[in-house]
Amino acid sequence: MPMVIAGGPSVSDYDRQELTELAKCSFTFAVNEVCFDFPCDVVVSIDPQMICKRKEELKKLGKPIITRCWAFTR
Repeated sequence: MPMVIAGGPSVSDYDRQELTELAKCSFTFAVNEVCFDFPCDVVVSIDPQMICKRKEELKKLGKPIITRCWAFTR
């Protein structure tokens, strides 16, 4: 089952442990910095500042990133 977890206020409407367990059992898309908070299969971001600021952490995470084609993302 595909799942999307974004960092808006609604994510706090759910029990964190339950959401973590569900993310582990699903194909999970994490939006922006949520990729560091929950298990995910893919990171989705069109925020160039976040990508530049956390570039090394994203590399260490080792997940594919879906984003726009900018020169610095190659």
